[in-house]
Amino acid sequence: MATTHRSPAAETARAVDPAQPLAPDARHLHRTLINAVIATGSVPSVVELADRLGTTQEAIRAGLTTLVSGDYLALDATGQVSCLYPFSTTSTAHAVIIEGQRRFAMCAIDALGIPAMLDEELDIDGRCVVCHAPITLRVRPGTIVMAAPPTAMVVARRDETEPAFAACCPFTVFVCGQEHADEFMRRIAGTHALPLPEALVHAEQIFNSLFTEAIPATRPRGKRWGSSRDA
Repeated sequence: MATTHRSPAAETARAVDPAQPLAPDARHLHRTLINAVIATGSVPSVVELADRLGTTQEAIRAGLTTLVSGDYLALDATGQVSCLYPFSTTSTAHAVIIEGQRRFAMCAIDALGIPAMLDEELDIDGRCVVCHAPITLRVRPGTIVMAAPPTAMVVARRDETEPAFAACCPFTVFVCGQEHADEFMRRIAGTHALPLPEALVHAEQIFNSLFTEAIPATRPRGKRWGSSRDA
């Protein structure tokens, strides 16, 4: 059965004020979830989270609703976490190697943001969305240390009105070079090709502060890049 997701608008009747910081309880829950995915590759259940944090299942569900409203995660039809930006809870084409373990990112931009988020130099394994050729990167905060092939790029789609997992992530991908970037952009309207250094800047704008003590009530989506090239 296909996984379905709840949009932020469906999760809460009140708009989130992005100028306000995320509430401390929700911030603690978010950090716990991120640490769990880094450590194990999976998200604890509501029961496990309640036990770990010494609270009730109702409080955990309320915290998850707050995080959905802030676009920090998405839930499937059963109420389980299905994505936790920048991480995916299922395998994707964007693998980041953390302490020797493969952890999966929601998209190419999310993968590029993880080294800055963790303040570590990390390897990223991807593949060209067009020809499926392997793409290998080594990234440290602020720097693309190595890219193979060196012509690799990101093609990205930006949508500020819909949840990223639906509107952006499926269309924000690695390509092996300009020719395949052009081919993918002809297929998908509203996409734009970014050289890796430019893509890294956008990724770090979104994710480099995700582990700070206070984060905004709404997840940053980064600054808008240049005009898209539509099909």
